[in-house]
Amino acid sequence: YVARALSDLGMAVVSIDINRREGGEEFPVELSNAEAYSYKEESVVMICRPCHGEFSEEVIFRAAKCHARIIMYVGLKKNFKNDLGPHFSSFKPVLKNAGLEGESVLVWERIF
Repeated sequence: YVARALSDLGMAVVSIDINRREGGEEFPVELSNAEAYSYKEESVVMICRPCHGEFSEEVIFRAAKCHARIIMYVGLKKNFKNDLGPHFSSFKPVLKNAGLEGESVLVWERIF
């Protein structure tokens, strides 16, 4: 839904997932590994409701290495520290109760 809404606003959007989802796609999804993806320089990378563990940390590291401008994390407060790991303190909350289950949006921005 987010990808479709951003695309409707005129943004160039690429949705990626490592697995095809059941039940039809609201927006085309590129099957790829987000931990190894070649993000465009100055892009905005959004991690939505990720699987937990090191996945988010690896995506953040990869996006930063590719010189993404902004990294957005969308998830539940109870998962912030586990999902973001050592990057947690670099993210700033920008929106609470963004989803049906009370998800929040946190943002990291490359300043230089």
